[in-house]
Amino acid sequence: MNQNSQSVLLDKLKMWFKFVGLLDIDQAEQYRSSIRSKLQNELLPEAFESIYSLIEFRHQLVIGTLRNHPIRQKEYLVDAVGEMFFNDFHKYVFFSNQGIIHFNNNNYMTALDCYREAETALIDLDSIEQANFYYRFGQIYYRLHQNIAAFSYFESAAFIYELEPPLRYKLANCQNYIAAIYSELSQIEDAERMFFKAMETSKGITNTTGS
Repeated sequence: MNQNSQSVLLDKLKMWFKFVGLLDIDQAEQYRSSIRSKLQNELLPEAFESIYSLIEFRHQLVIGTLRNHPIRQKEYLVDAVGEMFFNDFHKYVFFSNQGIIHFNNNNYMTALDCYREAETALIDLDSIEQANFYYRFGQIYYRLHQNIAAFSYFESAAFIYELEPPLRYKLANCQNYIAAIYSELSQIEDAERMFFKAMETSKGITNTTGS
């Protein structure tokens, strides 16, 4: 496969990843099917198989959550020692996936280490994934009672979610976290204001799923 073909395939992988992040499973399935066909019919660098597998995990994670049938996440844990990355996107998806798994298994410090590695590759990603990443990072810091750091990440995520109507429920989640932080800092008026803002944002929302 020549460089131009690799670039086209990488763009398709990124689009698949984007639609998974948007919970647009129909569009995600279309890209997934197209990419899988190419992987089956052409000789490609191993890195593309690895990236495909990483996005497949995220795809199945979202579907499992949407259908209330979670996947066995621990089976996807990988030792990063010796792992070779094709580019920053490959590195980002790898470490963000590992962070998600460790977070969901309450291994918060390990998850934090994974997200810090992922953050070093947080470039050339679509704004949705950046927001999702900031949101997850905020969750970790909140669980670790580092409220100032958590507040900053939730604010960054909320700024992007405000521009994306399909992810309004995540904006409401950010606002609820920010309200909780205000409350824990004894800034009661700010907490009440933000709780009411979250309630307003939540009106009419039926989809409250996401990772």
